[in-house]
Amino acid sequence: MTAREVERFVREGRVDPERRRALPGRQRAGREGCCAAARDDLGLPPGHVARRPLAAPDPVPPQR
Repeated sequence: MTAREVERFVREGRVDPERRRALPGRQRAGREGCCAAARDDLGLPPGHVARRPLAAPDPVPPQR
């Protein structure tokens, strides 16, 4: 799903509720595929970074 396809749909001016409901899902799937490819290229683990557990902080030695 590209921005061009969404723009074409809007410019056509037709009322097609089923097609309109399908657009966000197709757009989301395309975006997820693009993000997955970018993570793979960068060697990052799958999934959204905000949903990963935080690493435990390194223990800090007591100060004198």
